[in-house]
Order: sequence, then C-alpha cells, then structure tokens
Amino acid sequence: LWMVVWQAEEVLHNNYKSNYMGHNLPLIRYDVINRCLRDHDRVYHWWDLAQACQDKIFELTGRKINVSRRTIMYDISNMRSGRLGYEAPIVYSRKEGYRYDPPDFSIYKVPFNKNILRELAEAMGMLGHFVRSNKLFSLEKMLKIVENEMNIRLGQIKRRILLEESTNVLGQANIDAVYQAIKEKKALWLDYLPFNREQEQLVISPYYIKEYNNRWFVLAYDHNADRLITPSLDRIVGIRPSLQSYAEDKMPDPDEYFRHIYGITNYADKPVEHIVFTTTPLLARYIETKPIHRSQRRLDDVDGKPAFSLDLKINYEIVSLLLSFGAAICVLEPASLRERIVSVLQECLGNYGDG
Repeated sequence: LWMVVWQAEEVLHNNYKSNYMGHNLPLIRYDVINRCLRDHDRVYHWWDLAQACQDKIFELTGRKINVSRRTIMYDISNMRSGRLGYEAPIVYSRKEGYRYDPPDFSIYKVPFNKNILRELAEAMGMLGHFVRSNKLFSLEKMLKIVENEMNIRLGQIKRRILLEESTNVLGQANIDAVYQAIKEKKALWLDYLPFNREQEQLVISPYYIKEYNNRWFVLAYDHNADRLITPSLDRIVGIRPSLQSYAEDKMPDPDEYFRHIYGITNYADKPVEHIVFTTTPLLARYIETKPIHRSQRRLDDVDGKPAFSLDLKINYEIVSLLLSFGAAICVLEPASLRERIVSVLQECLGNYGDG
C-alpha cells in the first residue's frame, strides 16, 4: 500500500497544475511548501517559502501575488493541525530552517484509515468493472497490482453504482491499443472505414478517448490532412504503429475543444450559434435537472411556454437530439436550424405517404 501511495504522490503532483490553475491559492502554497520541505539540499526559512509560493502562483496563474510571513505561518499551522487530513511533522531551527522530521514525510503519502480504504476499494471495484467490460487490458494489469498491494479482491466487492454496459464490441477491440499509444505518445497508422466513404488510411497522433452515445471516439491529429479529427474506434479495421513522429504540439485542451459542441463533431469553420427553443412544462422540468449542455440557460416564457437557450456549434448530434424530443420541443432560433428541422420532419412525414 505504501508503494502505491508513494507512486500516487507523483501522479497527484503532475496533475496539480491542470487541476488547480490558481482557483485555490492555499492548495498551491501547500503543494509548494511540501515540495520545499522535502528538498534536503537547501535550507528554507519563511521568506524562501514565500518566494517559492509567489513564483509558482505566477507560473500557474500569471498573477503577481505577495505572500506574507503571516500567510506562510498560517499555512504551516494548518498543515500541522490535522484539519487538512494530515498532521505534517514540520520543525524549525535557525540553522536548518523549516523541514520535515521524519524527512521522508509528504502530504501526499498519508496512511489511509479503514473507512477510506473501504471507500477506495468500492471505487476500485467500479473502475475494475468498467476496465474489464471495455477490454482495457493494460489498466486491468495495473488494477491487479494495486489489488495485491491493498490486499483486496475486487471480484468480491458488491457494486452499488451500476454503469451502462457498452455494446460496442468493435470499438472495444481497439480501445486498448489506442490508449497505449496515447500513454506512450506514439503515432498510429489506421485502416479506417467511414460509413459513407470507401476505406482510407490515416496517420494520427491520438490525444484523448471520448465516449458518446455508447460509442468510443479518439480525438487525434490527422497528419495527412493537418487537422484535428474524431474517428470512431468501431470503424477502425486495421491498426498498427507508425514511424511518424508524435505531434504533441498539436494537442488541444479537451475542455476548450468540446466546450461549444454537443456530442463529438466539431467543425472548425463553423461559428457558435445562439439556439432558442420552447418546450412543454413537463420536459422543461426534465431538462432543468439534466441540462442538454453546460451553456443551457432558462429564458422568459414565450407564448406561455417554457423557453431555453443553448450556445453551440450546430452539428449532426445536436440536431438529432432536438428531433428526438418530437413535438415537445419547438426551435425558434436560429432560422437556419429551424428550417433544417422542419425539412427533416417533412421528409419523415413523406416516408409515410398518405397514410
């Protein structure tokens, strides 16, 4: 268990920048102080700790913030107190400054109590089911290592949270190979068969795997077309390593890339549009508790009907979703989307002839 927690310390620190990015300055300072006190090659007094915190805050946020002696003393007191989930053994002397005693202590390397271990075991059981059902063999090996270190048996854990079972067998067959390429930063050669075109060859640098509508996609850089693409894993009929260098510099921020789209398709040349629609009172209650997208906003009623807005790029997925609500939704804006939906509905009606 100690080995697992020791490895987890590095994972936590490596994820630190993306997780906090200045939203929680005390957490940044605790991380910096922890790193400094584990550095046995130099002496840290309060002003050294303050300077290190200021430098890290500027690096992560671009903000020049003065960290005072009072702030550092307050942080050290908090770290010692146990209020943060640990009691940091911080000692001080004029000669050696602030340091840990014992020197190998870390705020990320704290023993787990039985309740935490029980909750962690249940979480691992849920993760294990997901990993096995989606054939993520490399992650399954890592779970086995952790399972042995923690002396638990994931197969004996009763599941309390049930995840939707994936039925996309073809996509599952390729997910582990794509995951390994992402982890190792290796380009891939794909034999790819789109639904509406002949088979083609793609050379990609894969960045992120995303699930949508019970199908797996990979956000990747297409070296031949010089653009980002999201091929479906179930349309890959052949996959092998490529000698092409991995294009790490093309990797987008996933939150930004998917910020203004519903589903998976992002048209780089399309603008974000303001979508307005009305709905029934019953469906309004439903989508208020389960928003369609993070941009969803409740508007004033229109002709006595609940109204909402979305700010999205219009793609196949959002059109399909709006159509799936049938007569419970009426799109008002933009006119182009309204016309597109009317056209689809007229075509649907035509499929039934005069009947």
